[in-house]
Amino acid sequence: MKCLQKNILINASHVPGTHNDICDALFSFQLTWFRSLAQEAAYIPDNIPSFLWNIFTKEQRYLQWQALP
Repeated sequence: MKCLQKNILINASHVPGTHNDICDALFSFQLTWFRSLAQEAAYIPDNIPSFLWNIFTKEQRYLQWQALP
């Protein structure tokens, strides 16, 4: 509900592992590799509003999580 109030759209999509080099570079803290792949990325990250950190805490009962095999 907070996202609707603030006009924030969260969009997620699956990226196959063979095409996921940017995430792999970030996950392994290889920033030089990351910068070569995502040259448009900001050097200073944006601040994330505090309400987004806890967005699923109150509505968690409506979500269904399933571990992948």
